[in-house]
Amino acid sequence: MGAANGDDTGSTTVSPATVTRARAAVFRGVGLPQEVAEVELGPLGPDHVVVEVRAVSICGTDLHMVNGDWVRPRPMVLGHECAGVVAQVGSEVAGVAVGDHVAVCWSAPCGRCASCEQDAPQRCLPA
Repeated sequence: MGAANGDDTGSTTVSPATVTRARAAVFRGVGLPQEVAEVELGPLGPDHVVVEVRAVSICGTDLHMVNGDWVRPRPMVLGHECAGVVAQVGSEVAGVAVGDHVAVCWSAPCGRCASCEQDAPQRCLPA
């Protein structure tokens, strides 16, 4: 991966011009089956992380889409709670590197509650 940004120093960043393609289950509409298709993630931003998903859950938020309770632009990829391995990192990313195993949470921690202050953002309970 290091050579993706034009050097051979072992860097874990990827050029912003790199476009990533992935296979994903695409939701096209209520009552329609999801279709596994290639999707384009677009260029990697300086603060972006691309995760090769190894496990994903479909939660209540996703079911609202599937059932037609919430209408959002489609097609879309469901499943915003997942775990996997970091595949790419932007130039300004710190704290994770290519190859790290991670869990992805759809909500950002507040950084101020007791859990966040105790270095446990996965238990964030904003005041």
